[in-house]
Amino acid sequence: MQELFDVFPNLKNNKIIIRKMEDNDTLALSEISNNENVYKYISPFLYKKNMKFLSTAIKNLGGRDFEKKKLIIAGVYLHDNPDKLVGLAEMFDYNKRENKIKIGYRINETYWNKGIATSIIELLLEYLTQEIKIDCIEAFVMPENIYSSKALLKNGFRKEDYLLQEKNWGGKEVADVEVYTYMRENKVVFNSIDEYIMQFPEAVQRILHELRQVIKEAAPEASEKISYQMPTFYLHGNLVHFAAFKNHIGFYPTPSGIEAFNDELAQYKGAKGSVQFPINAPMPLELIKKIVEFRVDENKKKADEKSKFFRGRKRHKS
Repeated sequence: MQELFDVFPNLKNNKIIIRKMEDNDTLALSEISNNENVYKYISPFLYKKNMKFLSTAIKNLGGRDFEKKKLIIAGVYLHDNPDKLVGLAEMFDYNKRENKIKIGYRINETYWNKGIATSIIELLLEYLTQEIKIDCIEAFVMPENIYSSKALLKNGFRKEDYLLQEKNWGGKEVADVEVYTYMRENKVVFNSIDEYIMQFPEAVQRILHELRQVIKEAAPEASEKISYQMPTFYLHGNLVHFAAFKNHIGFYPTPSGIEAFNDELAQYKGAKGSVQFPINAPMPLELIKKIVEFRVDENKKKADEKSKFFRGRKRHKS
């Protein structure tokens, strides 16, 4: 079996390549390291370093640091443009005794919202679980970073029911971070909401069935599916997600759904696009119904506006 630091990884799929960086990547790395938006929700690794520092870092990350078995920081390149560095893929804090490791990434802002984060996670999971046989993979995410959270959940990570604190993340002296874990032997892929609910004890199943019914009543035209490994209701786009955890039910009505009912939700823990309802307290079903109805109206209005826009373009062309 291949050991983690035997060979520097060279990973590929039909979208990206993950490999050792080269000195001619210094300028592209500088574009990433000097962008405040890139570092809004992550650790300050390489933040605002000069070209000389970054050139030395590239040399050390592909040589000395790897040989000393410290960490693996690889470059991310587009499959269609393999010489352009667009991000970093990170594997660090390897604990050989417990057979676990942490992963992370940072991507040039120009290449956001193109599925690159999901592809990085997919390739790292395949490499670490299938080739290296790592048992546990962890990732830390600031609660505000909803897109990284979704990318991890989509790849089978589970959000743990606690927060940790990290220094200097997102420019904060001390920042709360959510913990996501992936267990090699225990990845479960759900094909329906029924399958998802059936995994839980009966008491939790009752809560989830009740929540599901309320959402159905508030959004009778919506369809059901599994997205990001969570029960999801869909109408002109995702409406809401929900998920069960050890001590709470997570409800995800997007940031706009949270903001619109900020006062009513103030008593609950939550983040930019989510709220936690304690599992040992009555669910606020009426409030949930109002939030879902709000999201239905919001998605319908967006769909109508989009339709009018394209009809207008069609008339203009004719």
